[in-house]
Amino acid sequence: MSPADPHATTAAAGPTPLARSLRRFAFGAVVVGYFGFGLVTLYRADPSDGMGGGETLLAWLSLLGTTFLPHASIGLLVALLVCVLVRARAALLAGVPLLAMSRGAVAGVVCAHLPRRRMPTPAGRFWS
Repeated sequence: MSPADPHATTAAAGPTPLARSLRRFAFGAVVVGYFGFGLVTLYRADPSDGMGGGETLLAWLSLLGTTFLPHASIGLLVALLVCVLVRARAALLAGVPLLAMSRGAVAGVVCAHLPRRRMPTPAGRFWS
């Protein structure tokens, strides 16, 4: 390679500011995903002993996380694709187990929208 080669100078300069920003975004999405998944799976509110303000907030966040877990999984998938594009291996390796843990919610949403095959009914019989 000669010093006049433009690819040699850009490779030595490191990642661009956009790539660094995308890496930070992807790593932040993975960290928020682990926090949210942990909150949803580990915290269950018990209103029988009386709930204070902090416990009410945690219960609300847990309900919100449970409701939107499939949507968050799709967002995590987009963040992991960004990791692949900007070669952020650490964030990608940290996010793959989270995606595997939350895939059940995504599979449930996908299966709910698949067309169902109906069984043919025998002629002359009425089903109640």
